[in-house]
Amino acid sequence: MNNQETVEYSYEKSGENWTTNVEDYSKVQRFRINVGTMTSGQTSKFEYEVNVQEQQDGGLQGYMQDTVNYSINEQTLSETNKTTVSTPQIASVENEATKMIIFPQ
Repeated sequence: MNNQETVEYSYEKSGENWTTNVEDYSKVQRFRINVGTMTSGQTSKFEYEVNVQEQQDGGLQGYMQDTVNYSINEQTLSETNKTTVSTPQIASVENEATKMIIFPQ
């Protein structure tokens, strides 16, 4: 990131309580990146990683959503993308001789 860009985090699912000082990233619900003023043809690239806890039950769903707000010619615009993520449903069958784990197809 360049010196104009800032990242702010929130421990809440909604509202305007943002901070730049995070003590526990596992409790962060949202983050936002402010790129400041950009000129025509200028680009910014961001990458982030999402970790799902290994102990989660199968078949759970969640989502990631990103919104880009920008102003052009004194008009404020917004674009939103939403990605659904889920943990696989895993069935476990046991008997005295063997243990099988069945993954969905």
